Amino acid sequence: MPLLGNKDVSRVSSAFSPNRSTKWWVIVLLLSTEAFERWCFYTLAGTVSQISVIMFHTNPAASKSLANAFSMIVYLMPLLGGTIADNFFGNMWTTGMCCLCYIAGMVCVSIGTGLESEALYYTGIYALISTGTGLKAVLMNLAADQIIQKPGQTEADFAATRQVFFNSWYACIQVGSLFANMLMTTIATQGLGAIPASKGFMWAYIIAGGVFICGWKNKK
Repeated sequence: MPLLGNKDVSRVSSAFSPNRSTKWWVIVLLLSTEAFERWCFYTLAGTVSQISVIMFHTNPAASKSLANAFSMIVYLMPLLGGTIADNFFGNMWTTGMCCLCYIAGMVCVSIGTGLESEALYYTGIYALISTGTGLKAVLMNLAADQIIQKPGQTEADFAATRQVFFNSWYACIQVGSLFANMLMTTIATQGLGAIPASKGFMWAYIIAGGVFICGWKNKK
């Protein structure tokens, strides 16, 4: 089956196949992937300005601009990601490639922080920005496509099922961001337990990256 072109709807999404049934375990794993990705993302978004000032001695105003640009560009990238998924690789392959890029970016950020290498750290940041093309654009669609209307199920019941899914997806986003903002930023700036403040950023990124990898492995 060719990868190019968008005429073959079953390649982009197989949600319309009459021979498929809803696989709730897949949906749960994708929900966990979203929660863990949000944990990871908000750990970065909440600390990128601090680490720029504390470790790399960036001007505070410039560090704020950097943090704002990081979040803004990430949220613009789905425009490209949706086009790539719809016309070239499909939801699954686009998501998979972006997950691998996400992991590579977290490795660079973690090592760059540990070695206090500004070049390696920002290489990881740029890699993470590129992942917005897939994860924010198609991960939710990939999960929603797993919800199949049962034979004889009314449109109202099917719509209610999908509404439960989208509410759960939004809840996962909030759970991931809650843990990141309450726990990970504290670890990054102050340390926690056996983690000294001097290594807080490195361990915050290692923990966040490990959490994301666990979610991605479960998705597979």
